[in-house]
Amino acid sequence: MIFVKKGDKPLTEAQIHKRTQRFLHLEMPAWKRERAIRTGGTDMLNEAMTQVELDTDSNRSMNAWNASYWSYVEALRIVALPAPAGDREVERPVYDDEGNQTGTEIVVSPDWAEYESQQVVAQAIVDGADQTILDYYDEQNPAPVVDDPVDGLPAER
Repeated sequence: MIFVKKGDKPLTEAQIHKRTQRFLHLEMPAWKRERAIRTGGTDMLNEAMTQVELDTDSNRSMNAWNASYWSYVEALRIVALPAPAGDREVERPVYDDEGNQTGTEIVVSPDWAEYESQQVVAQAIVDGADQTILDYYDEQNPAPVVDDPVDGLPAER
């Protein structure tokens, strides 16, 4: 009952549990489990539950990989965002304890500060991505074939 596939959107732990229970009830409804216990078929029941545990571990493992993959995809989107319009640095007034303006200071604009903060986090995710994530991303997003400007034929021959 492995239901988490590579590239799926990540599930919450509650969603994994709910789906596991649904599959368990379909494959081995309560009446079958009770009959196995009454008739001494506990070995079969234990084997089935061991398999459920193994499958659940596999689902959780793939789900964690998917979460990393989708974080990478989102990070690529953020890294590709254009810089905000306007000046990076802005002048803002400085006030004393009584509320009187005493001067000005140069600070990074809020838009630029948010942009740069997002860029740093996103770039760290991109730089730290596992090779399996990079390979899978490349499989899902092949580079476009660009025609050679000289002869008009595809560049990859």
